[in-house]
Amino acid sequence: MTTPTSTKNDLIGSVSRAITILDVLSTRPQGLTVKAISLETGLNLSTCYHLINTLVAHQMLAQGPAARTFVLGPKISAFHMAFANHHRPPADLS
Repeated sequence: MTTPTSTKNDLIGSVSRAITILDVLSTRPQGLTVKAISLETGLNLSTCYHLINTLVAHQMLAQGPAARTFVLGPKISAFHMAFANHHRPPADLS
């Protein structure tokens, strides 16, 4: 799994773990169960439940198409659009 390359002591572990979950789900459009996410990331099952509940509350994750699965949520799309707008080439002013 992707891990931060920084060795800084000021990284927040729970944020890194949440990003790891988002990273895993970005490669699984069909979604994954909490147990599968736990196995894929190596995170404790109860930790996954807490992180996933938090990510769902912030619309970063949503219920998937299959029972008990989770997929990337609508907030991810909003972040993508904001990123794309920020990095859009300047309009031709001529």
